[in-house]
Amino acid sequence: MLPEKKGITSASKLPTAKTVAAYKPGNILISNIRPYFKKIWLAERCGGRSNDILGFESISPTTTLYLMNLLSQDKFFEYMTRTSKGAKMPRGDKTAIMNWSLVIPPIQLRQTFSSVVEQFYELIPKNNLQNGSLVALRDTLLPKLLSGELPLEQAEKLAEVS
Repeated sequence: MLPEKKGITSASKLPTAKTVAAYKPGNILISNIRPYFKKIWLAERCGGRSNDILGFESISPTTTLYLMNLLSQDKFFEYMTRTSKGAKMPRGDKTAIMNWSLVIPPIQLRQTFSSVVEQFYELIPKNNLQNGSLVALRDTLLPKLLSGELPLEQAEKLAEVS
């Protein structure tokens, strides 16, 4: 999982455990190790998670994004950090996390909120993909521009095509 609420990346190594907890689209995954890194992801597909990743599921699928926004708050991560156990590699206290107080408005309001922000959540993976393409383009063009191998005008044309 990536810090600062930036989602996930491919695992560098797979867990050696015989079994892992499953997750499915719409589950909210939060890293329970070093909560101050603020690692959270709204699952877009099925998969498996390590025991150091907490899985949350909204009681009503139509209010998942309301829950995601609650758990994405810096206040939640500060609470996890404040109540964590351990110094070198602190872990969130699951009992304390379950006791975090939050406001639960009527379901109609949670559903309305979720439906309004849904369009933004749909843009996140698309924007991340586009950002990756732009980073790759920059990393390809910049050394060539700096070395003089590629004239600025030609680089501008290549950038417009992308």
